[in-house]
Amino acid sequence: KMVKSGQELRGFRSPMGSPVYYGEQQPKVMPEDLQELDSGSETSSAVVLASPTAKHSNARKKLKAAGQGILFTKPAIFKKNICGDLFGSSDNEGGFLYASRNKKLGGVFGETFSKEEKSPTHSKPSVDVKGSSVFDNDAGFWTDTESDDESEGEGGGGDKLTDKQRLAKTLNNWCVDEGNTPYMLNEGGLESLIELSNSPDRLIKRQCAQAFMRLCEREKIRKRLFETPGLVAAVISLAYILKSPKRGLDCAKALLSLTLIQDSEEFLVQEGAVSAFMALMGLGAETVAPVCVHGLFNLTCTRSYYNDIEKVIKSMANLPFTDKIDPRPLIIKSFLNASLVFRLRTKLIEEGAIQVMEAYIPRIFLPDLKTHCATTLYNLSMSYGSIRSDMVVKGAVRCCVKLVTGEDSSDECLFLATKALGNMCQDLSSRHRALEDGAITVLQRVVVRRGLQPKVYAACAETLAKITLFQDLIGRLVKLGGIELLITLVTGDNADAKHFCGTAFCNFLKDEKCHPLMIEKGALKPLMDLSMDKQMKDDIDLIKALSFAIYNISCGNKSTIEPLMEAGVLISLVSFAKKDSVAVRERVAAAICNLALSDYSKEGKTIAEIMIKDCGILECITDMMDDKEEVEKMPEVTQQCVTALAIFSHDPASHEDITKHGCIETLIALGLTSNDLETKTVCASVLSSLTFGKVSKERLIAKDGLKAIIRISNSSDDKDKNTRQLCAMALCNISMEQKGMEKMMEPDVDMVEVLASLSNCYSEEVQHDCAKCFCNMSSYKEYAKRLCESNAVHAIMMVAMVRAVKSSTKELCAMSLLNLITEETKIEILSQGALQMFGTFCIQDNENMMSICAKVFCVSSTSKEGRSFIVKKKSSLRGLFSLIRSKCRETQLNCARAVLNMLSSDDCVVVTTKYGGLVVLRVLTTLEDYSNDVAKLAATGVDLNVVEELHQSLRGTRQNCETTVARVLAKMVNDPFCMEEMIKENMASVLVLLAQSTCADTVKSAVRAFCSCAFHKRMRAPMIQAGCNSSIVWLVLSGQHLAEIGEDAARALCYLSVSPEGRSTMVKEHTVTAMLVLVKRVRDDSPVKALIALALQYFSWSKSSQTKVVSDGGAKLLVEMSKMGGKDQTVRDREIARDCGVAFANLSHRPDLREALLENGIVEAACIIVDNDRVQYDQEYTWRICATIYHMTQTAAIRGRLTKKGAVHVVVALSKYANDASKQMCAAAICNLSKSKSSRKRAVEDGAVDCLIYLAQSSDNRLTKNYCAIALSNLSMYAKVEDGTVAALLGMNGEATGDSGEGKED
Repeated sequence: KMVKSGQELRGFRSPMGSPVYYGEQQPKVMPEDLQELDSGSETSSAVVLASPTAKHSNARKKLKAAGQGILFTKPAIFKKNICGDLFGSSDNEGGFLYASRNKKLGGVFGETFSKEEKSPTHSKPSVDVKGSSVFDNDAGFWTDTESDDESEGEGGGGDKLTDKQRLAKTLNNWCVDEGNTPYMLNEGGLESLIELSNSPDRLIKRQCAQAFMRLCEREKIRKRLFETPGLVAAVISLAYILKSPKRGLDCAKALLSLTLIQDSEEFLVQEGAVSAFMALMGLGAETVAPVCVHGLFNLTCTRSYYNDIEKVIKSMANLPFTDKIDPRPLIIKSFLNASLVFRLRTKLIEEGAIQVMEAYIPRIFLPDLKTHCATTLYNLSMSYGSIRSDMVVKGAVRCCVKLVTGEDSSDECLFLATKALGNMCQDLSSRHRALEDGAITVLQRVVVRRGLQPKVYAACAETLAKITLFQDLIGRLVKLGGIELLITLVTGDNADAKHFCGTAFCNFLKDEKCHPLMIEKGALKPLMDLSMDKQMKDDIDLIKALSFAIYNISCGNKSTIEPLMEAGVLISLVSFAKKDSVAVRERVAAAICNLALSDYSKEGKTIAEIMIKDCGILECITDMMDDKEEVEKMPEVTQQCVTALAIFSHDPASHEDITKHGCIETLIALGLTSNDLETKTVCASVLSSLTFGKVSKERLIAKDGLKAIIRISNSSDDKDKNTRQLCAMALCNISMEQKGMEKMMEPDVDMVEVLASLSNCYSEEVQHDCAKCFCNMSSYKEYAKRLCESNAVHAIMMVAMVRAVKSSTKELCAMSLLNLITEETKIEILSQGALQMFGTFCIQDNENMMSICAKVFCVSSTSKEGRSFIVKKKSSLRGLFSLIRSKCRETQLNCARAVLNMLSSDDCVVVTTKYGGLVVLRVLTTLEDYSNDVAKLAATGVDLNVVEELHQSLRGTRQNCETTVARVLAKMVNDPFCMEEMIKENMASVLVLLAQSTCADTVKSAVRAFCSCAFHKRMRAPMIQAGCNSSIVWLVLSGQHLAEIGEDAARALCYLSVSPEGRSTMVKEHTVTAMLVLVKRVRDDSPVKALIALALQYFSWSKSSQTKVVSDGGAKLLVEMSKMGGKDQTVRDREIARDCGVAFANLSHRPDLREALLENGIVEAACIIVDNDRVQYDQEYTWRICATIYHMTQTAAIRGRLTKKGAVHVVVALSKYANDASKQMCAAAICNLSKSKSSRKRAVEDGAVDCLIYLAQSSDNRLTKNYCAIALSNLSMYAKVEDGTVAALLGMNGEATGDSGEGKED
């Protein structure tokens, strides 16, 4: 008989306080001197040890006070001492009637054992304890002890004693008589003993130990002794010091007596009683050790936790046992005591309590001890958390297996072991280990036993139900015989067992793999029998479990449905459908739906036809749908009925029949009137299915089914994902029809608000369908402005940014916004943060999404307001820039167009550049050909005209973008910040790539950009390094677009040559050759020549490049350009002359180039420059020409040719305009020429003598005069003396200071 709800056992509550229900207590037979009152109350589990000298009246009072229901019938009088001890095996050990107060364990588990007094000092007759320890074992836990030959304290040796010894002996002897006790306590005898115990004299300590033992044995004064300061410490100290077995026994008995005091445990443990007991055990097992074990056991007799009680548990758990003594019975009892204290349960497991019990259970022959073990396991299993898993790991399940093995286990033991197993099997982490250790074996061994109490079988069924809660164990349960066990339990008459079997059936059938096994093993018939069992008809929980079980098995395939139908499942379902439980009827209706989904057939009839024609289920469903009262009272059933209809509607062939029979109107009415969410959800399912059929969809639109769908969607909350998904699907399908769109855009239908509310959930499918509907609506341009006014932009952005997760949904939202963007709506859409959303979408690796984003940004960047919205958020800019990574050329070009629009605007060029706009341009120029996109389109089989149109569009767009890139860069370089960013991003390489374009406009713009960039000093070195100069040279030499790019190319080369660090590189890249081509191909009045002359002048400053300049024709080009023009010189002619003069002076400084310069006509060029007065106005450039002639005359081999070509003429002409430095150059040049004999005559003819005289007279420079004197001396043979010539010569010689060496001829 099971206990009624609310009844609980003492001491057995879980940590959370939930009661554990337990069966009624069976009476137990107590020892012959004790009887149990037949009062119907629970008996005590305490063990009472009676003593011949014990006060039975006190014991009876204590038992009464404790409410234990145990009375002594009479005092026990023993004629002789009972031989044997707690650990013995005599016939009398069942009572343990020594001078102690052991009590036998009663039937009610959970009570703390009472404390036990000392064991007798008698040893077994067959055991010789002299000189040996009964605890000796191979590990050497206890050692041999000394013998003690001294007197017991009553006489002998008095003359040899000291005063203290005599005092101690006297006090000890006085303690023998109980009548002396009051005087010992009141007159200081006890304090004297405590003080004497501290004496180093071992004889005194022995007397004190015996005295303490005698005093502590007296129950009346124990509490006073315990409260006396120093007594406990004194006894414990003596226990450590005295090594005599007799005196150690005295200490052990004294401590044992102290443990009998209520609430003394904590103080004793803290004072070291545990260690003292363990130390005393080494003094002799058959005398001292049993007493110590009793003392340790008594320290566990508490119902509450105290400090350091763990030490006691650890000591008890680690007590060894041998053939001579076995403390495990008391250890088991101590484990039971400790298991009642929640805080000690973990400690018990850690100290190996379960392993101890597992090892000891097979040796237990007393049923009570097995019950104690089962009780301990049950108590431990009542704790949640890791304790249960630790129990399983330590072997608790194996303990249960051993407890139920054999015929001597009581019903109580079996019950507790089964309950403990059920608790342990609830632990998630150890459930597999529990099965491995034999959890099912426990149940099987219990079930096969007959004649047990009903509660035992109920416990087995409950445990099996708990195990089946874990679906991952079902497979193993089946292999271990779980189904057979379930069948055995359910076939009995035990109602409680059947109750839990229903849960087990439900859990087994939840695993679809078990369905065929349940059928194979014959469990289907017991299941159906149980469902029709009249005895259980009022057990609503059982019926609920069975309805779920039938529902679970109805989810199977045809092989499962067929035997289910043959077993008469429809009869059970009809029977269950009559119950008032909504859950039962709901599962019945759900099972009907599952059966309707199966492909079962019989005699050519489908299961749907069988249900409709043979059972009338369809009529019942229809009636419940039409019955408004039924709909209101039982909406769950109605919902399942509509679900059955929804199952039929999934077949498109049924749509026409559903439409003909007026089901659409019924469903619409139900959707407009029902307040049950589930019912409306299923209605939405049917309506959404019907929108996939043409006829049914038209009928649905015509009958205002849109309003029913809107009502259902508005009444659903954000957690009702299924309903919202179905409504969204229906609305999406309706929006595809023109008539459906007209219904949606009616004034009284705020479709934007409906979709916004519908999308306010976490279902991705709902978001997707709502986005589709928005996209369909936005595709009608006439509705764009109205949709924006209805706050559609915000609704779409909420779906895209907040609710949607899939990229396809976000893509639809993006397409919707793109469709809505018109000239009228663009500003409004952008002002709501649409660009920020698109900036976020740009990072998605979805080509369609990137294409949409690129188009949006491209359209937005065409207006000032749009550009301001783009640069307003850094994320928008970066998202735009990231689109260039797309593999679609159209997307890349749209991205580039948007960036170019941004860079072309003065308001946002800096911001766009700062956050990476130049990277987009650089990537744009490195893109592969767009032919791949064209090929992909052509592969789809579209019309060739479409392919060609795409080809032309992509080509034109790219060319326009590239041209714009060059123009933008040419403009951007004028901004210092942008120029620095261009340098960082190596934009010069972009221009190089653009210069290689096949588009003439792109090339022109690129060269113009070269020119603009080269104007800035910071750009020149990066440009040369990037190959800009090589590009220009290649363009010039190839002759492409030379007429259009000539001047810009020359200007770019000129600007690049300004910086000294790049000149040698430019010369090596055949820039001089390109300059020759440029000069040849331009008009005479073109500024190209002046630019080229200036560039060559810059090149002439590079010593490493001078040879290359001359060899590539640079000197010849200078000569030719200097010859251009005539007397009517222009400013440009003078500029060319100046640059030529500088270049000539620099180049002629190199001795190895003078021969080539002479051959290239440098002297003739100088003559032309001088004759046309192109440098005389500027003394600096006059000096350059003079220096050129001077440098040339330093090479002796060419002096004659120099003179013939007019070198003297140049010097004579320039000497009139020369400053002092130039005059020195002129004098030195004529002096050098005069050293050549072949030149002297021509020099004189060209006016060298007059020039020298002029130079000498007009200059105060000593060197100039010296050069003049030497030259006149060399030329004197051919000179014609005129008036003043001699005087001038004499003047020169009088002032000359030069050495004689300079006057030597060549």
